[in-house]
Amino acid sequence: MLKKPHFALFLTILFLLTLTVPALAENNTRFSHIADYRIEGLISIDKEIGDPCTTGAAKRQAIKGYGEMSKSESIDIAPQIISVEDEIDWVTAEDAVRNLSVTSTIDLCALPMTTARQAFSPEAIMEVIVELIMDGRLTRLERLAEELNLEILENEIDDLDDEDDFGLADFDLAEIRGELDDLYENYNLAIGDPVSPYDPAVIEGIIGVRPETEQTWGSSVTPDPGHSGSYEADFIAAYGPGPRQTHRSRDHRWWYDDLVEGGIDRGDKYVGNYFDIDQYIYTSQGETRRYISISSPFSYAITEELMEVIGMAEVTETFYMDNLEPGPDAITLAWHELF
Repeated sequence: MLKKPHFALFLTILFLLTLTVPALAENNTRFSHIADYRIEGLISIDKEIGDPCTTGAAKRQAIKGYGEMSKSESIDIAPQIISVEDEIDWVTAEDAVRNLSVTSTIDLCALPMTTARQAFSPEAIMEVIVELIMDGRLTRLERLAEELNLEILENEIDDLDDEDDFGLADFDLAEIRGELDDLYENYNLAIGDPVSPYDPAVIEGIIGVRPETEQTWGSSVTPDPGHSGSYEADFIAAYGPGPRQTHRSRDHRWWYDDLVEGGIDRGDKYVGNYFDIDQYIYTSQGETRRYISISSPFSYAITEELMEVIGMAEVTETFYMDNLEPGPDAITLAWHELF
């Protein structure tokens, strides 16, 4: 046990992440880092690993205070996927001026469950379409027609392009309204009703939504003087983009397809959309905090927790959120992919 810290160690490691340009991102580029720490005294470590929507998730960690610590960490990163194993054991010095704390936060790129910010009906989308027509914003209107498979609307847009006329007279609005009514028969939304963030009307800004969770997994352990703490976390997170979310090739994306089971198809190299973690935290005496705020727009499952304990605490847990499985040729960060 430490009686008095004889030296101070300041260690800052910022932004351990892979930065791949678009040309490289198509390949299975990989970034790895393994580190072992044996340190004592005044400790200050600020660390950030990954970038949420470049590597699937990001992990931030702050270690501050007086004591002794052993830490082992293994990091693997590839485009849109990250795997981290982290194990820390430490003791706060008996005469510590500041207790030795470990705070870790994982932020996901995976989109959360969202709900409507305003009421919505088929008439609402009709008003937006009329506005687009009158303003001559055909590019956005063409994208919307293609996304929603509105053949009647596509034909009317083609006629407008040929005639170079932005007037409403060229549109059979009654016929378009009938098609919209059929398409949006389930779109009579009240404020707070669930709606997918991938919905074409959401992407186009016709339906305003708000996120229900922050897509965050965090913990903080601060042992009292002379007491010990432990933190072990092994997680993997992947986030491959969906409809119109990226410049990447179709082989690396997923899309809606009514012709396949479940209505969703994906490219052979699609990395997947998932977050799996095994975690253990412990302190013999001190302060323990946990904050979890995660949801899925595919299953509408939601997990939230806010915990604070003063005293002894021990938590062992396993969590899986497997939204979309990867394609058959996707990178998984398995060891054999190095060869």
